[in-house]
Amino acid sequence: MEKVFQYVPTAGVKRAFCGAGAMTYWNALTGTGATMSGTSGWTVNIGDMKRDTLGFNYRTLETPHGVLQLIPTPALRGNYNGYMLVVDEDNMFHAQYRSPMFQANIKTENAYDGVKDQYFSDEGIGVSLIDSHAIFKTSL
Repeated sequence: MEKVFQYVPTAGVKRAFCGAGAMTYWNALTGTGATMSGTSGWTVNIGDMKRDTLGFNYRTLETPHGVLQLIPTPALRGNYNGYMLVVDEDNMFHAQYRSPMFQANIKTENAYDGVKDQYFSDEGIGVSLIDSHAIFKTSL
């Protein structure tokens, strides 16, 4: 976690989008019956499930270096079930590569896709300072 929080976010919290396997991993480390910490004496503390202003359900994981919001993410399934993607919102932005446009009668142009008219947009999420983001693969 020291590496994850080397760039401290303005909000003081980073969001971690977790597959079901990653949520299970952190849950297995908590509580008195923790199966993974054994007799080592260390513990992991995770808060109860809450909902933020954007509508995300999350649990709070407190680390010595910062706080993570663990957000269950159904899109991380199958081969990505045990993955956790940590993002730094200070280093993300809305990337727009070409202006949105309406294209009429595209059947006569080279962009034929079977639709006569279309709205076209070339945009998405952009990231900067790649070291401020992280991806984890967990396994039990």
